[in-house]
Amino acid sequence: GIPTVIISASQAASLQAGMQVVLDGARGTLSLGVITGPLEQPAQPLPVAGQSFLTADGVAVQLYASVSSVAAARQARDAGAGAIGLVRTEYLIPVTGAEPDAAYYLESFAGVCTAADPWEVTVRLLDLAADKLPSWAGSGDIPAGGVLGLQGVRLYGTASVHRVLLAQLAALSGLDESCRLRVLIPFLVRLEELHYWMDITRRHLSRPLPTGAMVETPAAALDIANWLAVSDFVAVGCNDLMQCLFAADRDRADVQHYLDPCAPLLFRFFRQMAQAAAGDLQRVQLCGLLPQLPGVLPVLLGLGFRTFSVDATQIPRLAQTLRAYTVSAMQARADAVWA
Repeated sequence: GIPTVIISASQAASLQAGMQVVLDGARGTLSLGVITGPLEQPAQPLPVAGQSFLTADGVAVQLYASVSSVAAARQARDAGAGAIGLVRTEYLIPVTGAEPDAAYYLESFAGVCTAADPWEVTVRLLDLAADKLPSWAGSGDIPAGGVLGLQGVRLYGTASVHRVLLAQLAALSGLDESCRLRVLIPFLVRLEELHYWMDITRRHLSRPLPTGAMVETPAAALDIANWLAVSDFVAVGCNDLMQCLFAADRDRADVQHYLDPCAPLLFRFFRQMAQAAAGDLQRVQLCGLLPQLPGVLPVLLGLGFRTFSVDATQIPRLAQTLRAYTVSAMQARADAVWA
């Protein structure tokens, strides 16, 4: 949500003292020229929290918010989010850095639910990975892992991770029943894993809650029809899915050119996933950076996806994008991209 322009060293070297340029942080551009008109765009009204967003021809789209704190949940409500689509619980850490317990999570989850009330909140269970190990996980009992290594449920057998997982489930069980909750299980690959961890999760919850699976690998995505037959909903983690699909670690600058968000192959893959989900596609939620990138949301909508969880700061801009397109126009764009 912060206007930003990034230029290369050679571009920066071409700028000379006294040169007149137009720096447009909203579009991310820097150009030569003289300012001849107003710089400010007319303010767009903020969406109303909890409401569906509409395309130009009145088709409803859900824009949910991904959050990692109670403050972010409040920001999501102010931005007009339809719900909290993803609570990234690995970033909920006591200020002391100590291992979080059930009491800490109970307070944190209650705060998110209060901020979002009366809208739905989807809590993703602990999803640790090599690039997001909290301070409490530095005791040495968590094995190091790379992009395709130990993360998500693959770490749930580790003593400290298992304790924190149980603390999260206890906290969810302790929340008031007025909280509209869903639970999401991260980084599953095989259908038997989904069965196993859904059973574990439900046995530790004091009341039935809709339970979903996080699809973050091509293997899981290609089996999405079976996953939807087992789980209440599916959330597609686009960030991890892309780095698995293109075999490129998103944290390595030397391979980032493989992570092309405009590659026709990527949208052929998403089209295949949408076709496999068929009539259950309304129970699929796309998460991550991909839907937020310029020009991508209309293509994903054209493929049939209707629910997205994004950074709250992006919701007003994405809502404005929706209002500019009809579904038929988005379908035509999608056809042109993936073909």
